Amino acid sequence: MPGPKPPRPSTFVAAAENAACEGCHVEIAREWQTSMHREAAHDPIYLRALAREPLTFCRDCHEPEVDREVGVGCVTCHVPTEANETKGVLAGTSGGSGAPHAVLRDARFSTDVACARCHEFRFPKQRDDWARMQSTISEHLRSRAKERPCQSCHMPLVAGHRSHRFDALVEGSVAVTARRLDDERVSLTLTPRDVGHAFPTGDLFRRVAVTLDAVIDGRVLRSSTRWLGRHDTGNEPFGIADDDRLLDAPIDVIFHLSGVPRRATLVYRVVLERVEHPGEHDEHDAVIGGTTLVTSGHL
Repeated sequence: MPGPKPPRPSTFVAAAENAACEGCHVEIAREWQTSMHREAAHDPIYLRALAREPLTFCRDCHEPEVDREVGVGCVTCHVPTEANETKGVLAGTSGGSGAPHAVLRDARFSTDVACARCHEFRFPKQRDDWARMQSTISEHLRSRAKERPCQSCHMPLVAGHRSHRFDALVEGSVAVTARRLDDERVSLTLTPRDVGHAFPTGDLFRRVAVTLDAVIDGRVLRSSTRWLGRHDTGNEPFGIADDDRLLDAPIDVIFHLSGVPRRATLVYRVVLERVEHPGEHDEHDAVIGGTTLVTSGHL
């Protein structure tokens, strides 16, 4: 199954082999060209992290073909090797014949197993599970959607094939119900919309910022933020003190509004944040590399 940095024979030229795939599978290649798999080796957040810690461990997933131009390419998932010998092109159990190359059929390629080695792993030399760098597959197996493979959401059927855009599906993945509990408290109930794994998932430092602004005449009187994610103990090595991410069940986030006039409009935002590094003192100090708006509204 696909995974970090597959062993390649010395004659294997990833860029040329990948171009050959693109030449025949034009529509699928066009989808892949817009995907984060394609940009895995060029992602600015990854490159800044790599400059700080130039670890082979990181490159193996982001640059598995060594050639940075390929990123996570067609060949990364579809051209496995065994004992440094390429055996053919890996595919699922369905599909026609007549390909100009050998086709390896494997039912596991249509299941979570095909995604697991890059989306579920520990830190180097880590032997326990106290803080896996990614645990998406385990989260999926604990969710109500465990009978549906990753591909059903992230590679939906389009024009007779599985989409290779690998969409993250962040926007709209959480519904919010906002209500006043009394004059000084507001509750935002966050409900995941059939996400299928924890939200947010991915690396340890992704988190969701839930912000509530009290606004009068266009002026923000008060802004409060709560973060949902895996929270660091503050000790070395990294440990998890609390995990309050969403997984199937709703979560209530309570905000206190002491001193805010009742006539204020309450504006909320739910934002996915990619944290480059955690704050030295508390969560407000974290360096944020990128954000995606999940949902917003007002009360």
